[in-house]
Amino acid sequence: MKELGFKVEALQGEQGQRKREAVLRGFREGAFNILVATDNLLPKDTDSYIHRIGRTGRAGRSGRAYSIMSFGEAKYLHSILKRVKDRIEICKD
Repeated sequence: MKELGFKVEALQGEQGQRKREAVLRGFREGAFNILVATDNLLPKDTDSYIHRIGRTGRAGRSGRAYSIMSFGEAKYLHSILKRVKDRIEICKD
């Protein structure tokens, strides 16, 4: 994305706390407008999933969350769909 000229940074689980805080500060201050956060496991409970995706849009601003799951994790999708009020697009590729 950076190679295409987008202002983007990433949050990853293995980053140190200082680095994560610096990235979040830069995002809040407008140093870049795309934040990619990776957490490779789909939460097994609906509340954790909703909490995680709720971080994409704050203070009246919109955001998008993309979840990639294996066929084995798909069993959790039904309970998530029942609780999430917004539309969830499912791609099977």
